[in-house]
Amino acid sequence: MINCIKADLFRIIKKKSIMVLLLVQCLIIIGTGIAAFKFSIPEFSTVSLWSGSFSTIALLNGIAIFIAIFKNDFKSRALQTAIGFGVSRTKIILSRFIEMILLLALHLAIYSIIIILMATVGHMPMADIKELLKLLWVERMAMVFYLILGMIFVYAFEATTVGLIVYICATLSVIDLLIVSINFIPALKNLKLGEYTITGLIDQIMEGHLKMWPVLIIGYGVVPIVISILAFRKKELEI
Repeated sequence: MINCIKADLFRIIKKKSIMVLLLVQCLIIIGTGIAAFKFSIPEFSTVSLWSGSFSTIALLNGIAIFIAIFKNDFKSRALQTAIGFGVSRTKIILSRFIEMILLLALHLAIYSIIIILMATVGHMPMADIKELLKLLWVERMAMVFYLILGMIFVYAFEATTVGLIVYICATLSVIDLLIVSINFIPALKNLKLGEYTITGLIDQIMEGHLKMWPVLIIGYGVVPIVISILAFRKKELEI
């Protein structure tokens, strides 16, 4: 599995499109930071102005990672080749998950370094720097679970596009809104489903409700990965 991960990461890093998108995301962070420092608005802090770009960055970052990891799995018969060399389907799913985490961690490190350097040059208070990094990391935490949800549909339908659409809908809070809308049904009103969306659980964790960690990790991490494995096992891949 380690060799599979290394080969995939080497293939992904060589892609020009990934590097271009990473550059665009870095430029957005830098440009937003410069604008936040130079054009201060009384109603908004530098932190709020700067962090406003994080959602856009998360969306672009996730799309880039999703396409890089899953796009060629079925079209290039990479999965058939891996399975032919004795790699189990479970290991393939787990390797894709690890690749997502490693790429996210790499991008997060780059973004964090840029923010720390710019904030230091701009003489931003340390408390504001910590708050900004916290917002960035929380955004990426949610992104991990959105990517995992999208992965279910990649292997259930053998279509990267379907999984990508699910990821985009999750990132844009469309799925959260659908879940919350269920609260308007009188019989289900007391379930408070909005508290159990990815965003709702992360908000509670950030407020100190650490008991929600297992709910988030198991409900939106472990369970979707298991579903992906089960769905993939039932698929007959064309040779």
